[in-house]
Amino acid sequence: MTERLSRIRTRYALTFIAFIALTGAQAFSHWRHWIAPLAAPLDPAAPAATSDVQISNFLHIASLPGWFFVRGMQGPSALVSLPSTIVASAISSACWIIGAHALLRLRARLMPRRLTGRSQTPAVDHSRRRLLLDGGIALAALGASGSTAKATLIDPWRLKLARYAVPIRDLPTSLDGLRICQISDTHLGPRVSSKFIRHAIRQGVELDPDIFVLTGDYLHRDERRMQEAAALFEPLVQSGAPVFGVLGNHDWYANGEGMSRALQRVGVHMIDNDRRFYARDKVVTESPMMNAICIAGVGDLTTHVADFDTALSDVEPSTPRLVLCHNPDASELDHQSRIATGDRSDPRYDLVLSGHTHGGQVRVPLLGTPIVPSVFGQKYAGGLIEGPVAPVLVSRGVGMSILPVRFGVPPEIVEITLRRA
Repeated sequence: MTERLSRIRTRYALTFIAFIALTGAQAFSHWRHWIAPLAAPLDPAAPAATSDVQISNFLHIASLPGWFFVRGMQGPSALVSLPSTIVASAISSACWIIGAHALLRLRARLMPRRLTGRSQTPAVDHSRRRLLLDGGIALAALGASGSTAKATLIDPWRLKLARYAVPIRDLPTSLDGLRICQISDTHLGPRVSSKFIRHAIRQGVELDPDIFVLTGDYLHRDERRMQEAAALFEPLVQSGAPVFGVLGNHDWYANGEGMSRALQRVGVHMIDNDRRFYARDKVVTESPMMNAICIAGVGDLTTHVADFDTALSDVEPSTPRLVLCHNPDASELDHQSRIATGDRSDPRYDLVLSGHTHGGQVRVPLLGTPIVPSVFGQKYAGGLIEGPVAPVLVSRGVGMSILPVRFGVPPEIVEITLRRA
């Protein structure tokens, strides 16, 4: 009985220590990444990724059991608060200690004891079995912690450049070779710092494209950082190349109209359910013109209205069109709804540029990307895909959503070169 009470006291003590450690670390993270940035000026010379963001993300994953409970109670769109951080840390600490205790008990059951006393059966040396069991547990723990470290500390910060060449029908000779840089899903917030986003934007400026396109989710739900998020894209406008953008679902979770106005103030052409025309020498107009390409945008599929007809109305049939569309499902679902109503006259567009899915964020060997926020599964995880009307190019994005992890799916910016078909 005394031994059992001692074990219980030890378990409670370890749970309390783990709770204090997790709560303290996450409370500091809450202040550092939700409150302090609101008063901190932008520092253009700051490094791309900082260890405090990486460690914060690692702690978030360590507290995942508690955050699942908190999100279930608050809803997925709730902002992180100090009370929710304390609750998540307490639940997670208890879960980890109970799990460790259960693992030790399982190990004790799997390890048979030596036979002693009056038994005539000779004692058996179980050292090899103990070594294999303990080695297997250690190897599994090392693999889990190593994968978590890679997914939070390494892969999310290895920014890549994805390049595509896309043939376009009726592309004017003067626009053959037009180069477009796409930046998507920056998700400024506690899990993706402004420093890393500035790094991605600097990489885009160094490409010196003819056009920049932004395909949504500039914020991670917190409307207090709208001005900061918009200011991050000023270097694109200052480069002299026109910048076109549409909003994503997370922008609307915060304040879609406010985010759109903030981006317009820094010089971005916001074209949700609208369009512009681009011609040689970086000429941009609202009215059709000769030897131009139409750059249209549609609203977000789930939080706004994706209206292809309005975006492409009165565009000459011979004018090539690009469509910015945050959610790649939009063009497919629009096509299906037309078929369902007997309308087979899809509007013409030659290339859809999307984001939203983040490449699934996690790629598992043999399974691919099992969790993709698309009703069409892995089809629109990332890359250049043949859509129902035109090719759909899905950027894997710069930031992260839902969980602050990337495993085998590094962040990226995209360069597209248009060629005459």
